[in-house]
Amino acid sequence: MAEVIEHLHTAPELVLAFIRTLVADGGLLVLQTPNAASLPKRIKLALGRNPYERIRADASNPGHFREYTASELCRLAESSGFRTERCRSGYYFDARYARHRGPADRPQPVIGTLKNSVYPLLPPTLREGITLVLRRA
Repeated sequence: MAEVIEHLHTAPELVLAFIRTLVADGGLLVLQTPNAASLPKRIKLALGRNPYERIRADASNPGHFREYTASELCRLAESSGFRTERCRSGYYFDARYARHRGPADRPQPVIGTLKNSVYPLLPPTLREGITLVLRRA
C-alpha cells in the first residue's frame, strides 16, 4: 500500500480494517506514505506557508486528503488489528531528480546532492517518508 492512504477521503481505520480481511492470518502489509511532520513541511509552516497542497478540483486526481505521522499510523494500524513489525522513516528518492511539479522539471545536481547527504542524518520524525511493516494480529 505505497503512497495510497494519504489519497483516501475515508477514515484510515475503516480502510485498514477492510484490508485486514484481505491479509492472511500472520500475513504482512507494507504501508508507505509521506510524513506529515517532515522537516521541509515544518520549515514552510515556520515561514507562514501551508506545506500541504489543496484538494484539487479534478475529482479523478484529488491529491492528498490527509497526511499522517508515524505514531498516528502505528496507532491506527494497531486499532485495526495489525501489529507494527517495523517502522522506518527516510527519503526514498534521489533528490537530484525527484521533482513533482511537472515533466519540464530539470535535475538539481547541487541541491539534490546536498539533500541526499543531509536527509539520512535527520532524526526519523523529520524525514519525509514513512514505511510500516504491519502483521495481521
